[in-house]
Amino acid sequence: MQETRHITILSASETGNSRGVAEDLLATVQPIFSNVRIVDSIDYECEDFAEEDILIMVTSTQGEGEPPFEAEDLYDFIMGKDAPKLVKMSFAVLGLGDSAYGESYNLMARQFDARYEQLGARRIMKHGECDFDYELAAQQWIHELMPVLQKELGLSQGAPQSKSKMQTGMEVGDAAVDDAAISSAKTETSDVSNLSVTTQKPSQPDAEHRSAAPTHDSSPVEPRAKAGNTNKSAKSGGLQEFRATLEERRLLTSSTSEKQVYSIRLRLPSLETTFLPGDMVTVQYPNSDKTVERLLKNAFADKASQVDDRIVDILQSSKDITRNTPALIERYTQYAPESPFAGLPTDSQVLKDYAQTHPPYALFQDFPAQIAPDQMLALFTSSNRRLYSISNAASVSSGYIELTVTRVQFGFRDEHIVGECTNYLTSAPIGTPITISILSNKRFRLPEDRSSDIIMVGLGSAIAPYRAFLQERALRAGDSGRNWLIVGNRNPKQDYLYQDELERYRDQGILESLDIAWSRYGDVREHVQNVVLHQARKLYEWLESGAYLYICGHDHAVIASIEQSLTRAVMLSGRLSNEEAASYIAALQRTNHIQQ
Repeated sequence: MQETRHITILSASETGNSRGVAEDLLATVQPIFSNVRIVDSIDYECEDFAEEDILIMVTSTQGEGEPPFEAEDLYDFIMGKDAPKLVKMSFAVLGLGDSAYGESYNLMARQFDARYEQLGARRIMKHGECDFDYELAAQQWIHELMPVLQKELGLSQGAPQSKSKMQTGMEVGDAAVDDAAISSAKTETSDVSNLSVTTQKPSQPDAEHRSAAPTHDSSPVEPRAKAGNTNKSAKSGGLQEFRATLEERRLLTSSTSEKQVYSIRLRLPSLETTFLPGDMVTVQYPNSDKTVERLLKNAFADKASQVDDRIVDILQSSKDITRNTPALIERYTQYAPESPFAGLPTDSQVLKDYAQTHPPYALFQDFPAQIAPDQMLALFTSSNRRLYSISNAASVSSGYIELTVTRVQFGFRDEHIVGECTNYLTSAPIGTPITISILSNKRFRLPEDRSSDIIMVGLGSAIAPYRAFLQERALRAGDSGRNWLIVGNRNPKQDYLYQDELERYRDQGILESLDIAWSRYGDVREHVQNVVLHQARKLYEWLESGAYLYICGHDHAVIASIEQSLTRAVMLSGRLSNEEAASYIAALQRTNHIQQ
């Protein structure tokens, strides 16, 4: 064994997913080559780049195309003018992302891959791109990487390989890994001029189907760890998993509102469990009998009742069978080779449009497949989890967390669909044990300087983290800066979330400004973007005095529109050109004075 060679596996993770994949890669490489290390980006010494032999990087992409929090310094270094030449280094990059983020999908993997080559490093394998349902794709990428590494190191191709944790943990029997699960950077174009696909939109936007996560995080789902029937914690993709108890559920909207928004209280198993304002929680949910039956009926028609109980149980208790993605569609085409999607790259806009407007069971309706029941487990690779912002501060709570949950409902064709996780949280009996993991969100933090002013901009149930912010600031009202909340919703008589609390904070002076845009009330219908422009001068003055601005919401297009309004407000009030205003905003983002 050539111990003079060495491999570094570099993990750039925020939710633990990339770290988990990096650990699987380490477990696969170690049996054939011992001189390998795994390093988190936050601990990596950047001067080591120039002396690296083989670097394998696993990175996620956050928000609208940013590096993970732990990799920000590394990103700035390697993209900067002082980055060293990497002529000694060979490399490969794997990205974890979410195609719902459009052009930002796996942007970090693409940028790191291109930059390493630009600095003189030698690519040994095309970079890989994993979607929301990343587990199978990551496993396949590792499988394809191993012979490349063996050749690079001059090792025997027959050297033994250990199974990764993902391989041994997946309940897919002896199902083979599908080649279509991995999407390496595809630059070729496909002729889709004759492709006719109906993109019927749900009658109400399916927020959970597209992405239930807050927009400041693009990797919402954690790998599943098996949970027992106790409150003991387990490790799941770098996170601690434990059982909470559903303690209280309170409807925040009126009975006449088109939306049902609830405050959900979960009792934690230990008073020692800690979290900070801005942190999030992953919730594991079971799929309802009706949802599983609908899927199996569309897949197997009158033979649905003959599907083995073991497969039904896994689909119900362990798999995300309601969120469609381009990667899932690509895997599906192996069982439906005559579908118009066959051969299209994962980043095809056609796949993205279909995934955003069709639940997975629609694939079986539109393009019937020859698929066996056990192959359903290889088709649906994601675990059944959703991510929510925590809406209370631990400093004023005693052993519980609260969530602000909108019950997702929409129509698709002749079906009434209810979001699985929101249905679970809003209808499960009080006392139900619920498996959760708390996710530290360092990208969304109150300023360390308590005297700093903050501006909070949000939409609907995205008020959740701001409620935690205000609870924390109210506790230290004597030494905290000014607080300004700009929030949008539909109707003040139906959708005024946390009305009593917000007005109490305003009356007590904790909220210096409370601006609410009502989009479906009165003659003048207003949106958050309008408030930003109407308050342009005041907003610019706050930013100039050092205020921190936060943006939170579920709709990427609306968030982008708010950012455009912010840029215009700065341009008008600061008398700047559009380019100067954009640079001003970018500078605030670099110093974390704008967080989302």
